[in-house]
Amino acid sequence: MTLITGFLGAGKTTLVNHILSASTKRIGVIENEFGEINIDNSLVTANLIAKEDIVSLENGCACCSLRKDVVRALKYLDDRSKKEGYRFDAILLETTGLADPAPIVFTFLSLPWITRNFRLDSILSVVDAKYVAKNIKVDPSGSCTVNEAAQQIAFGDLILINKIDSVDADELACVKRTVRTINRNASLIDCQLNKEDGTGCPAVSQIIDVDSFSLERIQEFDPTFMESDSDNEEPDFIRYKHAEEVGSSSDEDDELKETRHPKRKRRIHHDNMGICSVGVTARGPLHEWRFNMFMKDFFSERSEDIFRSKGILCIKGREKTKFVFQGVHDTLTYGPLPDPWRDDEERINKIVFIGKNLHRREITEALRDCVWTPLPDGWVEYKERRTGRPVYINKELRKYQYEIPSFAVAHVEVTSTIPTKQPDKLRPRPA
Repeated sequence: MTLITGFLGAGKTTLVNHILSASTKRIGVIENEFGEINIDNSLVTANLIAKEDIVSLENGCACCSLRKDVVRALKYLDDRSKKEGYRFDAILLETTGLADPAPIVFTFLSLPWITRNFRLDSILSVVDAKYVAKNIKVDPSGSCTVNEAAQQIAFGDLILINKIDSVDADELACVKRTVRTINRNASLIDCQLNKEDGTGCPAVSQIIDVDSFSLERIQEFDPTFMESDSDNEEPDFIRYKHAEEVGSSSDEDDELKETRHPKRKRRIHHDNMGICSVGVTARGPLHEWRFNMFMKDFFSERSEDIFRSKGILCIKGREKTKFVFQGVHDTLTYGPLPDPWRDDEERINKIVFIGKNLHRREITEALRDCVWTPLPDGWVEYKERRTGRPVYINKELRKYQYEIPSFAVAHVEVTSTIPTKQPDKLRPRPA
């Protein structure tokens, strides 16, 4: 198994797609996306041999609230491969951009069933060359929190320095010095994962089946890594119900039903300084000009607060083309996906923002105005020749206005604002 980590927007999903499309191996994927709306799953599925080869862990983080689900996902993939008569050549576990890899690795190494059936091949950390220095800055409040971006680098056996086209030679050298101050032993690979012709991507043989994971290396910088934080002599059992779910009563299932919960002894806790996620779904095509203006205004005012943004879109006038946008701070990319909307597929826009100080009502109302709906009788939309701005004209009423005429309100749904604060039960015990 390859554990793929990296801060928000570093390029993890792009790397997964590269591996799936360039490799001839049978690969399973565990996709962990923070938030209730899963965007990355849609971007990965097209490159799988079978759509059932992906498991999504949603609305939580694999390093804390979803650690049990990682085990369940591995069990699902193992059961599926045995049922279908094949073995996976590799499994990719893509964490959220806010995940600390330490508890995930600890979980992997602490359960005998996992260590007997899977091998941790490597921990691969993707670094955004443009924003890495900003991401690993220490919290100015001085609170004792995990800096996830630094942890991801520290645990990496392979570190991909991505988006090298966004920095010059001196800046790239500075990035490498910064990485080396955190991890002096990992192999560094320069890359440009989003390069259209694929020449910026490393060869699959450099990143899969490389057998580079070393527990000894981790214990060099964290000697207490494998110590449990359980003060009780009695084991803390997790009751997995795999036998009931898959109709099996094997010894492996019995072992999973009563397995000690692997707990990480932590001196610091997983708290991301108020970072949260807001997801919005909107049915029907979007008005392209209004959506572009919303994004322009939103990011001009809030780019420092927005760590990550992404979405799947349907645009009025091009309803068959499925568009995707990806953003890191104020750097945005936008374009069509290879696979169009299916004729029987409902056009639902899915948009996610991850950052600080997000106001979901404000975002929802702004996006509501971007959804295209039929104009009232007598009204026609034109575009100004110079600016492209839409203007609304009713010749019968002799009205000419920029405001949208009254019409039915678009159907927009928003998720709750999802905090990244670690659950209280996983926080360190008081001394």
